Amino acid sequence: MLRGVDVSEWQVVGEGDYGQDFVICRASYGVGYTDKRCDEHYQRAKSQGKLLGVYHYAYPQYNNPIAEADWYVSQIQGYIKEAMLILDFEELIDPNWAKQWLDRVFELTGIRPVIYMNAYTVNSYDWSNISKDYGLWIAGYPNEYNVPNPPEPPDNYLPYNIGSWDFAIIWQYSSSMGGLDRDVAYIDNIAWAKYAGYYSEPVVPNQPVSTTPDVEVKPEEMIPVPAKKIDVSEYIDKLNKIGEGNKMPFNLPQKVYEFGRWLLWIVMPALSILLAGLNEVWAWNLPIDKITMTIDIVSVAIGAILGIAKLSNKE
Repeated sequence: MLRGVDVSEWQVVGEGDYGQDFVICRASYGVGYTDKRCDEHYQRAKSQGKLLGVYHYAYPQYNNPIAEADWYVSQIQGYIKEAMLILDFEELIDPNWAKQWLDRVFELTGIRPVIYMNAYTVNSYDWSNISKDYGLWIAGYPNEYNVPNPPEPPDNYLPYNIGSWDFAIIWQYSSSMGGLDRDVAYIDNIAWAKYAGYYSEPVVPNQPVSTTPDVEVKPEEMIPVPAKKIDVSEYIDKLNKIGEGNKMPFNLPQKVYEFGRWLLWIVMPALSILLAGLNEVWAWNLPIDKITMTIDIVSVAIGAILGIAKLSNKE
């Protein structure tokens, strides 16, 4: 099993080692947008001998899948057959959009991308038309892992239903805690190379990858993740009812949506920690409880706006 991180322009490129086996960098998002620190992260990780991945953050509520796929491929020309190609798909929209994007990237590069989704999205639709051709990177954050400096999950542990996939390639188990998203991959270096397209034997995405190609492997030994199946239908049903009959009267512009996510996940938590620390060190006697409550209220409001905007595009 491999350990890794995924990064974007929100993480400053430092001087030290990433300290993990693999690094996945955001390369692009939408149409016309490139992650301004992608190549810095990529080249630094490459120089450290890390396994590499590059992902595209999709905006299916705004753009055509072919246009987004073409833009992504235009931005990763120097990374093809070095890095795993990935679609970051976070909207509750029919899987056909993702299928068109994945097929287009495969057509242009000859490499089958991996699709990233959270556990709720995986279980919200029938993905069988995609799972037969493309691998899964799943995201889910149990409370014990979504904390600063989280512990590492035990080997072959995945507490989420993975739908129509036979196994998951990667699990993102902690989000933006300690500065970086944390991941584990249930494959080894050879299998990673197959997904990235620089190993001579191509991967069959929804079939287990033999990581020792010259050795006969029994079928039960080839499945990297004995996924633990859980019944999430009750929670899905409840979440599906949120916002029924309350369509948003507007669509948030792409840049505004991105800025809102940055406020929610980066600025607000950092502001709370900074004010509490300064108050403690310099004895400012600030009403920290009231300030924290205000920040929490603003965060909830931002989260609600982003969530309702996302649900408004569900159809």
